[in-house]
Amino acid sequence: MINETRKVLNEPNLLINPTTVRVPVLNGHAESINVEFMLPMDREKAIQILSDKSLSPGVVVIDGGNEAADSNDVYEYKYPTTNDLLLDEYTDAVLVGRIRNDTTRKSAINLWCVSDNLRKGAATNAVQIAEEMLKLGYL
Repeated sequence: MINETRKVLNEPNLLINPTTVRVPVLNGHAESINVEFMLPMDREKAIQILSDKSLSPGVVVIDGGNEAADSNDVYEYKYPTTNDLLLDEYTDAVLVGRIRNDTTRKSAINLWCVSDNLRKGAATNAVQIAEEMLKLGYL
């Protein structure tokens, strides 16, 4: 995770402190991510950016109340799982949820990210990054 992220972002000294947990699922990746920014960032701003299709193409935010629950209990809140990847509306999407302010850092957030490793793996990401770089005139 450390080397791949540094390579993709072309940041060889990027500080990364991941935890990987392997669980038996048919497909999909799920990651708990903590991101610290140089500029101010909070939950609301992150949701706004991640929900904007022009700023975050291919990202779907699933972060909110569970309509089926009659409770304000935070454990009843909806967040993405690998089962959501089976739904047609999430084909090739990266699902993001449980977006929270990091209480230990002013400009950091925590989030949960789920994607289908067969449909949205490294090869697909490489093509999508190259397409975006072409649009922006970097290639």
